[in-house]
Amino acid sequence: MRPRSCTSRWAERRGTRAGAVSLALASLALGGALARTELRPRSTGVSARTVAGVAPGVAAAPQDLVPGTPVALDLSDGAPQVCRVVVPEDVTGLALQTFDSDGDVEVYVSFGAPPDVDRGDYDIAAENVWFEEALVIEVSDVIALEAGAWYIAVVPANEGTTRSNVRAEFLRPASHRAVVGEVLDFELARANGLRANVALDLPVPRPSRGAGPTRWLVEVFSPTADVDVSVSASGFLSGFEDRYGWGGNFHSYERFHVEVPRFRRSMVLEVFGYQASEGAARVPVRVLVQRDEAPESVAALDICPVPTLAGPGVAFAASPFDSAARATVLVHGPYGTGSGVVVHPSGYVLSCAHVLVGSERVRDPEGALPAIAIGFTLDPKVIPVAAFGAELVELRQDLDLALVRITGDLLGRPLARSPLGANVAFPTLELAARPPLMGERMVGFGYPITGGTSSMVTLTLTSGWCSGFSREPEGLLLKTDAIVHSGDSGGPFVDVEGRLIGIAVASLADDDKGGGIGYVVPCALVPEAWRERLGW
Repeated sequence: MRPRSCTSRWAERRGTRAGAVSLALASLALGGALARTELRPRSTGVSARTVAGVAPGVAAAPQDLVPGTPVALDLSDGAPQVCRVVVPEDVTGLALQTFDSDGDVEVYVSFGAPPDVDRGDYDIAAENVWFEEALVIEVSDVIALEAGAWYIAVVPANEGTTRSNVRAEFLRPASHRAVVGEVLDFELARANGLRANVALDLPVPRPSRGAGPTRWLVEVFSPTADVDVSVSASGFLSGFEDRYGWGGNFHSYERFHVEVPRFRRSMVLEVFGYQASEGAARVPVRVLVQRDEAPESVAALDICPVPTLAGPGVAFAASPFDSAARATVLVHGPYGTGSGVVVHPSGYVLSCAHVLVGSERVRDPEGALPAIAIGFTLDPKVIPVAAFGAELVELRQDLDLALVRITGDLLGRPLARSPLGANVAFPTLELAARPPLMGERMVGFGYPITGGTSSMVTLTLTSGWCSGFSREPEGLLLKTDAIVHSGDSGGPFVDVEGRLIGIAVASLADDDKGGGIGYVVPCALVPEAWRERLGW
């Protein structure tokens, strides 16, 4: 499973989605290397570790940063160098980057006063193992961007570091206008922090005896990225308490209801992607807002081109692995994404239990989408669309296996009433006659986090040998030197004829993250009751 890197203000609500407040951020509008970003309570005064070989304290006179203009820093004396940038009211994101450093540097940021690295008095720290650092602070972060002076301390991480450069950029969301009941297509741009405000004028509600709020159905869809949306009175600069609702599923489609005070004549959708997770300069998005009156609305997902499995094959080379690639699915659970494999033509899917933690509930908290979404690959060059909804059949935590069943489309409609079609034939795999022997080839399929530079990735194949076996309480697991990354969990391993061997469940590497061994649950360990259900 791969959790999403998240800098959302709603991290506390999401719990394990965001992890702790130590978050991985990439260099967003500015480009650059991946950073480990630490968020700290403001003005803690708690002692922090002092960077080895570096003088404590802060520089006496901060240098002013002008957005877009780099500032050269002299770090030869080993002391931190501090810059200041004043953020205006209309800015929703501050992007910072160091570059052209001759050694490793760390970045510490605080609001209102210079950071004191020796005392640990700072708000955010970016401490990368590489030379450069990059981070973005946004209005929706746990430590939220505020208008006013922000101070950036650049600290040499070793005695050999003598110089660096720092640059800042202000991020402002793009502005769009939509019409109720009409689809709006636009793009989220990295230059705008992958954020956009979509304003709508609301029609005057029909007369009613009561003065209750009006109810609206909000849908946002991207075919290439995980996008979220919040609905408020005034957009990204509004307070959290002023928001009417939000959608934050772990896939590319959001659908939820909001209630807006009857006297309101407008509302704003704040649509955003996660820059740390997206490598593209632009992310296509489709938005649709409608009155919540008809139970069968025209959803954004219906309007977008969605692959149907009933048609002829596309773009795969004829090989023993063709069926394996088609049967491998992208699995979105409540707290992250992983992989799976179709094991019955009626839509049964095997995956990992840890991918589907929390999916015991049938639908998400907003009641608009299934808790499990499934996407198929018909073309390995194209990111799959999570167009199908599924329900959990059973979990086996001891085996780290889960059995789910595709029940309809993503809106919960049976396939007979869905634009996906009533005659869908789900691809499936033939079982291998026996487990592999040590030294025999094993080929895995999945959607690893390393399979692309965006939050949604294309199908990836990995291959290796059966490296051995591991006797565990649950049975004999297969070991392989094939690369198994986060996101591959639940994906199939097949033999050289494309027949199913087992399910990828874990990988182990040494402390230096070198090498690594993948672990596969063989088909022989699938519970007998499941095997009977699947006709194995």
